[in-house]
Amino acid sequence: DTATTEIYTILFVGSVRCVYETDITPINITAVKAPLQGALAFVDRNNDGIFTIGEEMAITDANGSAIINLNNAVNDNSKVVINSIRVGDIIGNTTFSSGTIDTVTGNAIENLILKAPATYTVVTPITTVVAETQLSEDKVKEILGLPSDMDVKNFNPYKENKTAEEETIALTAEKVALQIHTTISTIQASGVSGGLDNDEAFSTALETVVEVVEDKSNINEKVDFANNVIIDQIVSSSSSKLKQKLNEKSDDTLTSSLNLNALEVVLTEAKNQITNINTSTDEIKSFDKNELGNIANLAEKSKKEVAEAVIACLLYTSPSPRDKR
Repeated sequence: DTATTEIYTILFVGSVRCVYETDITPINITAVKAPLQGALAFVDRNNDGIFTIGEEMAITDANGSAIINLNNAVNDNSKVVINSIRVGDIIGNTTFSSGTIDTVTGNAIENLILKAPATYTVVTPITTVVAETQLSEDKVKEILGLPSDMDVKNFNPYKENKTAEEETIALTAEKVALQIHTTISTIQASGVSGGLDNDEAFSTALETVVEVVEDKSNINEKVDFANNVIIDQIVSSSSSKLKQKLNEKSDDTLTSSLNLNALEVVLTEAKNQITNINTSTDEIKSFDKNELGNIANLAEKSKKEVAEAVIACLLYTSPSPRDKR
């Protein structure tokens, strides 16, 4: 891909000078919701979750990996963000002719955001929760039901030649990661269709998931994303937050009311859909890429159905121009 090559060349030329002068070790990361090819990876220097020109960045390769050459050192408080790219997106001076690909399903993936502390070597749905919570990595593992010996900072479930123990860890980790992704992305899609931008909708869904994880930590209970009570709690809280943001954003009282109603109706129905997909994820018995890919496709289908349902609900309830007068 010409566009990708140009970005690597620009970064490489600049980084040679930078590394020579400052001797800062580059960041080596792998973006995994299945390995993501052609995704934007950047250091979020201003901590707004959005790529800003001047922030160090790179594009992931076919294995989901990227090397980000740094202008300044990072620490545990710095974050790396992964954003999916769509065909036609412009980043810097480059227009992309291909988008981000989920290498397990082979399909394009849109509106995906992942995060991790910049000292991590993998960026996954699990590291996204770690990056936003006040809990320790060990506590997050405990609450999410992950193996205590899992190295969240460095473990890539899709790495080659795993040991039997690593296969077991990979299965558990990827099931939890898929459940987190399904939950957040479905809620996120509804918010975008209701009128929020992608980053606002994602941040709202993630914030709610993190709150539930922290709340359960306070009472030493695990978070089971296949439990309808947990999903009801996450979706209901997200719905309230999304509606508040939509209300603040809209200058048109009638449009705002319609968007809020559509969002509430669709998210209420989406609870069962999320729970069912997450339950199917729980039932996977081995690290089988086909089975994992099927769940990933269901998650993408859920996103699209929720987005379409919000739009359909808006179209059905929108008044005619005469009604608005």
